Amino acid sequence: MFGRIGDQLGRKPALLISIWLMALSTCGIGLIPDYDTIGGPILLLLNLRIFQGISCGGELIGSMIFVVEHAPRAQRRFYGSFVEAGLMSGLLLASLVAWLIHTSFSDAVVTAWAWRLPFLLGILIGLIGWFIRRSVPETQLFKESIRLPDHYLKRYREYTNYAPNALLIIGMMLFSCVLSYLIYVFLITYMSNTLHYTMRQALSVNIVSITLLVLLMPWIGKLSGRIGRRPVMGLALMGGIVWKWPYFLLIQQNLAVALLAQLVMTLFAAAYFASSVITIVEMIPVHMRFSIVAFTYAIAVTLFGSMTPFIALLLVKTKYYSFSLALYLTVCALISSIAVYKVRETRCKANADEKNNNYRSGNKDIKGGITAVAEQLRQ
Repeated sequence: MFGRIGDQLGRKPALLISIWLMALSTCGIGLIPDYDTIGGPILLLLNLRIFQGISCGGELIGSMIFVVEHAPRAQRRFYGSFVEAGLMSGLLLASLVAWLIHTSFSDAVVTAWAWRLPFLLGILIGLIGWFIRRSVPETQLFKESIRLPDHYLKRYREYTNYAPNALLIIGMMLFSCVLSYLIYVFLITYMSNTLHYTMRQALSVNIVSITLLVLLMPWIGKLSGRIGRRPVMGLALMGGIVWKWPYFLLIQQNLAVALLAQLVMTLFAAAYFASSVITIVEMIPVHMRFSIVAFTYAIAVTLFGSMTPFIALLLVKTKYYSFSLALYLTVCALISSIAVYKVRETRCKANADEKNNNYRSGNKDIKGGITAVAEQLRQ
């Protein structure tokens, strides 16, 4: 849905719609009846959570494309890495808010009503996002790109020409989806329920590691712009494969060792996340970029990201759960390694539909967008 909006109407309209849909549905979760009230769980699942999922379909991919198309070509990886850094900053903010809630209130109060507070903040995030996005101009690459024909069959033929690239995107996203969930979301439950750390200790490890992740990604993105995206992703995959085996054993020792193990894993995660953003965007031409990238990303998240909680919970119940989790992550990394190997390096190559004058225009556009936001803030 957002792919069609982004490719036909523009990246900016898609992002404005997605931010409000995300903000209102998130805030709505904080207002629903309790779990034991008739209609509460149904309202959560069938309305609000589905709207959150729909908005995610346009939010992350739209942000990636919008930032990359505005950036000067020589600095695309540097600018693109800020998208993943922003995504992980949101996860960091969520961990901080959860930590504050659990620190400020008793478990009974959290269960009774304090759990609603973080969701109600969703409306504030929506207002900030809308204020920033409305002042930034549409990307010059989109303005100068061709439009897909309205006839469905002709559009379908255009899409199928890039089916191999779409499959490679799904393969590359496999490792990202599984790794990000396991070490930054599932880790909290794993440490508190299985390894018997306190919730505050688990959240503290998460907060410190995500902070490092956010700080590292822009610089790794800049590095990948110099030496190429494939070498950086390849090193990250190899490092992740090797480190996963001691990682699940070390986090069982004590809090200090667990934090050290998490920080080392964060180095490999930052390298892969920062390089993969620009990679998947540049694999598809401008005029069908939003549709194909959003669709393939959604498939990867649905097949791999959403299944990871079920798989992880099943593996934790096995006798050798550390070995099982490491093996699962290793298999995912090997599949993504094949996809990265097949991807062509475009560090020094321009896409067929992106001319040099477009990059100069994009440089002016991003400066104009920053000026417009600054003027709004001044007023």
